[in-house]
Amino acid sequence: MRILAPILGNIRMEKISSKIEGEKISLLDIGCGDGEFLISIKDRLSGGIGIDKKVTAKKYDNLTFHSLEVERKLDFPDNTFDYVTLLAVLEHLAFPVDILSESHRVLKPNGRVVITTPDKKIDGIGRFAARIKLTDDEIFEHRQY
Repeated sequence: MRILAPILGNIRMEKISSKIEGEKISLLDIGCGDGEFLISIKDRLSGGIGIDKKVTAKKYDNLTFHSLEVERKLDFPDNTFDYVTLLAVLEHLAFPVDILSESHRVLKPNGRVVITTPDKKIDGIGRFAARIKLTDDEIFEHRQY
């Protein structure tokens, strides 16, 4: 019954979608979850890649999803993507600085990294919502803020 998770996810996707400028761009979504963000903007992409330990590996139109754990390295050549997104991901990573560095490495010149993170001030509310099943329990996986 996790009714808050899709609502919060949709709000995040709407805000971030407006930050992705241009048409036929390449985008890497680190921690893509079920791929909903990439799917929502696929018509604006020349290609999109989503990586997440929980996603099912598949191809969908101009999108490719890889099921893998992100730790320290990204297995992509330098200067590959116009955008890299990390939407509510950094707080889950053991080595966030390494992934930020890698994100910069795989960006094309003038590319952009788009990041969202939760506010530590709402941690208690989020944990309570997860306990009563209003949202998913990923908040318990947060390593830092």
